[in-house]
Amino acid sequence: MVERAMHLALRNNHRNDEEIEHALWCCTFGGAHVLDIPNYGLSIGSIADLVIIDSDNLAHAVVSHPPRGMVLKAG
Repeated sequence: MVERAMHLALRNNHRNDEEIEHALWCCTFGGAHVLDIPNYGLSIGSIADLVIIDSDNLAHAVVSHPPRGMVLKAG
């Protein structure tokens, strides 16, 4: 989803951190909402499917392609 967010941000000429973070939101929380996926996000009862990335902030994670530190599936 981070890679898709980068493409979405580039395609829509997003340049500042807020716009890039919004692109990531659209690819994650926005997509889950549209698909009506229950228990999406970081909360008690949510399915633990996540990727841990070492980054300064969300926008940096989208544009810098840092290596995945850990991937959890149904963790």
